[in-house]
Amino acid sequence: MYFVYIASRVLRDFEELLISSSYYVTSIITLGICMTFVLIYSTHLGIEAFARVTCLCFVVILLTLFILNILYVVGGYIKVENLQPVLANGWGNIGKELVPLGITVPFGELITFTMILPYLNKKNQAATIGLSAIIIGGIALTINSIILLCVLGPETVLRSSFPALTAVSYINIASFIQRLDTFILILMVILGFVKITIYFFCAVIGAADLFRMKPSVTNIYLIGGVIFFSSLMIAPSYQAHINEGLKIVPYLLHLPFHIAIPILLLITAYIKQKIKPTLS
Repeated sequence: MYFVYIASRVLRDFEELLISSSYYVTSIITLGICMTFVLIYSTHLGIEAFARVTCLCFVVILLTLFILNILYVVGGYIKVENLQPVLANGWGNIGKELVPLGITVPFGELITFTMILPYLNKKNQAATIGLSAIIIGGIALTINSIILLCVLGPETVLRSSFPALTAVSYINIASFIQRLDTFILILMVILGFVKITIYFFCAVIGAADLFRMKPSVTNIYLIGGVIFFSSLMIAPSYQAHINEGLKIVPYLLHLPFHIAIPILLLITAYIKQKIKPTLS
């Protein structure tokens, strides 16, 4: 249920993104149906096919971000003074931002990989590759946040629902290179597709384990339908959806699932390892 719920939340995020940016007169139901069928198709093909597609998407994302960052520099939109003053209010505010939202999203969401790791062919490489991915991802997110702050300033970043879209709308070089919002929109839809599909996989695997049945096309369509309808019913408006995601979900869901349950599982595994030698 947790995986289905978070998948629904992320799907609603990207439905609202598309409506607010490009598809002004398109129904949220139409966008949701189109995205859900793509998610169902991806899940039906399997984790290996999905991983190969994400490798291609990864290259596209890197190239696009690299080009956009160059345009920020060439156009003179990077203003380092927007980062100042550093630690103006001390470390206290950083701690408030870190807990619970900073440590749970996105790093706490790695809990999804506990459902996928058992299916790896080379399990001995999981720790090395996984930690490398976390470090690289953390550095990339940090650089992206710094660039957005330099371009927009802290006040605009806080007010904007989608800061990356706002930042790219500033680009206007020689009145020729401009209106690059589409590139950011494509990148965000790709990233949303990857994230929702991973949660989709986890929901299908969890349902199969819980009800002791093999994953089937029927189950995939059923869970996809639940995700779609939940994304529509999850909140009456986008503002209510955001408030719920920032003020309620981190405390009631993220902290228990990302921190409390993994710690309990770790303690349980440690105790079982200690008990086994004594019993034998």
